[in-house]
Amino acid sequence: SCGTTTTVEKSISGGEEMYELVCPCSDCPAQNVTGLLHYLTVFGVMGLGESKVADLVEGGKVKIPADFYKLDVSDVVDCGLSKRQALLAIAGIHMISSPEKLEDDKLEKEIKKAVKDKKSIPLWKLFASFGIESAGKSAGKALVDYFQDFSKIRKADSAELSLVPDVGAKTAMIICDYLKQHSDSIDELLKFVEPELPKIGPLSGKIFVLTGGFPDGKSSLEKAIEEKGGKCSSSVGKSTSYVVVGTDAG
Repeated sequence: SCGTTTTVEKSISGGEEMYELVCPCSDCPAQNVTGLLHYLTVFGVMGLGESKVADLVEGGKVKIPADFYKLDVSDVVDCGLSKRQALLAIAGIHMISSPEKLEDDKLEKEIKKAVKDKKSIPLWKLFASFGIESAGKSAGKALVDYFQDFSKIRKADSAELSLVPDVGAKTAMIICDYLKQHSDSIDELLKFVEPELPKIGPLSGKIFVLTGGFPDGKSSLEKAIEEKGGKCSSSVGKSTSYVVVGTDAG
């Protein structure tokens, strides 16, 4: 994809030797597509699959997440998509609801309005969207609970980060290195995205564990709890306030 010389790395999995062909280039377009897709998935953007993101990357229009918010219709069309596909892709990026139901001229007007506003996202979810190794949703929530400010998280060294519950010393070093190496791209992203701190409400201080199935899905219930100030955890612990049991719970 990028022309960099690959290397073969050996590992042990399940007692068996595994050999993997690895590209060491951090700017490799093929690796970049996966990271960009992860960002869009966590953010909740619909309508941009792997092939479309690959087209945008190969067309030189998108390298970092912030580039998504700079796209216009002509940029996307230049990458081989039709005008309709371009409009739907940009509408998805700007979180326009049910864009497929709108005619092109109406959709263009909605996009013009949407691009003026920053996109709000819970800070923990923004952190999880970076795709940092071993530092996803749980680590993001733990960091936000501890620091209550993104700038403080970014300024913290690995020793400070390792004090956070659910963040070990190794993960703290990985987080610290990532935030330093990607400082410029994060600054650029913050021009378009507004991180939100946890809300305060009637469920503030309460921790919920959801198990089993729910009619509208577990994520919708988690969102409703967090909107009222509560927190959700993946496992029961001494700080758990409530366990909410759905169908076919373990």
